[in-house]
Amino acid sequence: MAYNWLPPLITRNGNEEDQAYLDRLYGVFRHDFIAQKQVFNDLPINIKRHPEYDGLFANKHGTFRHLITEGPDENNRTIAWDRCERIGWMRAILQNSGSDDVCVWKNTRQTNGDAFIFALSDFSFKLVLTERHIKAENRSFLL
Repeated sequence: MAYNWLPPLITRNGNEEDQAYLDRLYGVFRHDFIAQKQVFNDLPINIKRHPEYDGLFANKHGTFRHLITEGPDENNRTIAWDRCERIGWMRAILQNSGSDDVCVWKNTRQTNGDAFIFALSDFSFKLVLTERHIKAENRSFLL
């Protein structure tokens, strides 16, 4: 299925080093979620700065690392290159969540509270926002 509103994949340029590629992806992430704050259901979508990491992820938000890696153990996740290529899709999916191209549903979790799942209608890509209730007046979502 073609989603004409999705930005193109962000692929590596030729022999681009891992660090240069991740820095370029991080620039997209910063533009989409830090410089331009996003909202869902009139609540802000927040980004976790911590934990901080060394190496390829030094000086980058913890949420960025989580979004482009995979694995059950947060400390030992590996880079998922297909997720890297789609980092620009996340904001577009949130912004098109009212269209027939995006399925959205609430998932009640026992440990981290409620989550909203956003998936392309063919389920080829999904995104999770976790609802946070630190204080009643400070409700938000965590990407």
